[in-house]
Amino acid sequence: MQRHLVVMLTEVSVHVAKDAEQDEAGQASPGDDDGSSHEESASERGWSTIFSGEVKLDLLDASSTEKLLGSSEVPAGKVTQVRLVLTDAELVEGSTTSAVSCPSCSESGLKIVTEGAVEVSPGGTLHLTLDFDQARSLTQEQSGYRLDPVIKIAKAEEL
Repeated sequence: MQRHLVVMLTEVSVHVAKDAEQDEAGQASPGDDDGSSHEESASERGWSTIFSGEVKLDLLDASSTEKLLGSSEVPAGKVTQVRLVLTDAELVEGSTTSAVSCPSCSESGLKIVTEGAVEVSPGGTLHLTLDFDQARSLTQEQSGYRLDPVIKIAKAEEL
C-alpha cells in the first residue's frame, strides 16, 4: 500500500548574516526578539522571505517534491538558517487519512541551521536542496502520528 505524507508549505525564509558578528546574533527567527530595534524590518535583520503562498507537497514522494519552491534576491553573505512554515499535515494510506501533529510547524516554522556551510556570493545565484529523512521524521504514537522533520540542507552543486 502506497503512503503519502501530505503537507501544505506556506512560507520559506532564509537568514543571511551580514558579518561574522551577526552570524551568531542572526540565529533568531524572523519574529523573535533578537535585541534589534522593533522598528527594524525582518529584511534589515537579515531575513528574506523567498516564498509565501500555498503549495501542497507529498514528503514521501521524492519525485513530486523536486520543484522550485521560491526565488528572491537576498544579500550576499553566509546563510545561517532556512525556515519552513508547514500546515495541514496528514498521512494517507490507501483510503485511510490520519491527521499528523507537527509541533511548531505552523507557528515558528521548521528551523534548518546551515552551520555556516552555505554562502551567497555577490551577484551570485544560490540553489539549495532540502533532503527530507522520512525514516527519522514520522513516528506513530498512541494518539496518532507525529512529524518531527529531519531535514538536511546542501547547495545543489554539492550533491
